[in-house]
Amino acid sequence: MIKVIGKEMQLDLIRRVNELDATYRRLGVSYGLVGAMPYHTPVAWIEHGRKTKWRYGVEFEINLAEIVLGETQSLWANGLEYVCRVISHILYLRLADYEGGITKDNSIPNGVEVVLVPMTRKEIIAHLEAVMNDRHIRPFLMEEENAALHVTVDPFETIEQQRAFYRFWNDDRFFHDFAGIAGREENGYIKQRKKPHYNKEGWMKADTIDDHYYRCCIRENGAMEVRVFKAFYDKKKIKAQLDLVHQVNQLVRNAVSGYSTIKRLLHSH
Repeated sequence: MIKVIGKEMQLDLIRRVNELDATYRRLGVSYGLVGAMPYHTPVAWIEHGRKTKWRYGVEFEINLAEIVLGETQSLWANGLEYVCRVISHILYLRLADYEGGITKDNSIPNGVEVVLVPMTRKEIIAHLEAVMNDRHIRPFLMEEENAALHVTVDPFETIEQQRAFYRFWNDDRFFHDFAGIAGREENGYIKQRKKPHYNKEGWMKADTIDDHYYRCCIRENGAMEVRVFKAFYDKKKIKAQLDLVHQVNQLVRNAVSGYSTIKRLLHSH
């Protein structure tokens, strides 16, 4: 996917990044305009998350179009680097150290992902909206089937809660019943798994970095990551996805279990 731009837009983007770069150098800040960090760089540390009950960590994958210059019809080879440096600037202004950042993503053609520590849904939407609506970013956003929103919930208090949450996302009916919110179908990055591995106490074992491409996976600390959502570059759709995770999270923590029961209670809200 490509985006053709004119000389004026190219120069405007270059001018903005150069001015920001000069400002950061003058202030002695070396990490505010670095662009996308290498894949899986730990830019968000959980200990820097919000100290609130209902909080969610996210990885929001962004697929960017290749930039073609209209005058020459040639690819602007380092154009995406300029766009990524703008994203890193926006996040630097909005986040404290280790609350998040932008890293490369190998699962989509021109992919990067915004990573945020656990925080409120309102904060998540505000940060993502600031990125998506920027004048130098919005023109290059290209929805892509494998670009995803991953949402992480805190560890559960009981084995029953953990299993109820896990089974909801792995139910055969999920993608049919929630097609509009999920925005994608099952694929190699979000496989169904009905028989996870358990430790001797009965908790589900953590997945590894090489084996975590499931609808819902388990982190080392017991947190659970929901991976079923397509990344929409639309505030209302992102809110609907976050709200669904939140509502399921609330229900299972209040001893509600079973896909049909949870679905019925979701639809009664």
